[in-house]
Amino acid sequence: MGNLEKSIECAVSLIGGVDNLVEGGDTILLKPNYNTSDPFPGSSDPKFIKAIIKSLYEAGA
Repeated sequence: MGNLEKSIECAVSLIGGVDNLVEGGDTILLKPNYNTSDPFPGSSDPKFIKAIIKSLYEAGA
């Protein structure tokens, strides 16, 4: 999962970083695409969702 987390960190850094998007105590709504029985890429990858949630929590959300 390390490469996925690094890739997400790199991508988010291109728009200013997660710290510019999240302030401590923010409530974030994350809407994964699970309205299909199709596997990734037809639906959200659970490992990606987990990595995003971890990043948001680390930023104080």
